[in-house]
Amino acid sequence: MIDKIIVILFIVSISNIVNSCFFLGKKQSVKARGQVFCKGVPYKNTLIKLLEEDSYTSDDLMSTAHTDNDGYFKIRGVCKQFTKIDPKIEIFHRCGRFTRGCYGILTLKIPYDYVTKGSEARKWFEAGNIKLGPHLQRYAKIKCIKKNF
Repeated sequence: MIDKIIVILFIVSISNIVNSCFFLGKKQSVKARGQVFCKGVPYKNTLIKLLEEDSYTSDDLMSTAHTDNDGYFKIRGVCKQFTKIDPKIEIFHRCGRFTRGCYGILTLKIPYDYVTKGSEARKWFEAGNIKLGPHLQRYAKIKCIKKNF
C-alpha cells in the first residue's frame, strides 16, 4: 500500500515538473500592452501579472509589471513547456469598493495567435483601454492579503 502511494506521489511530482513553465520543453513567448483606467482616470502603479494558466497545477508566473503614471503597461514573458501555453494577464486593482487589504483581479486571456515559438514574441497582444470601476466588482475575482505586494 505504501509503495503505491509513493509511486502516485512520484508521478504527480514529475507531472508538476513537466508542466512547470521553466523546466523542460520548447520556449514560447508572449507580450501584451494596454492602458488601465479607474472611473475614467488613468490608473497608475497597479500590478499586472503575466501568467501561464495550468489546468491541474497552479498557474506559472511569467512576469510582472506596473502601470506608469498614464496607466500604460507593457509586459512580456517566456515559458518552456511541451504543450501550447495558455497565457493570461491579471490586473490587481482597488478601483471600486474593496475591503482594506483586498484587491479585485481582472483576468484577460491572451489568444494563442499571440504566442511565438522562441524567446522573443513577434506581435503584441493589444489589451486596449481597460476600464475598471464598480460596475466590474461583481464579476471580479477578489484576493485579500495581509501585506501589500
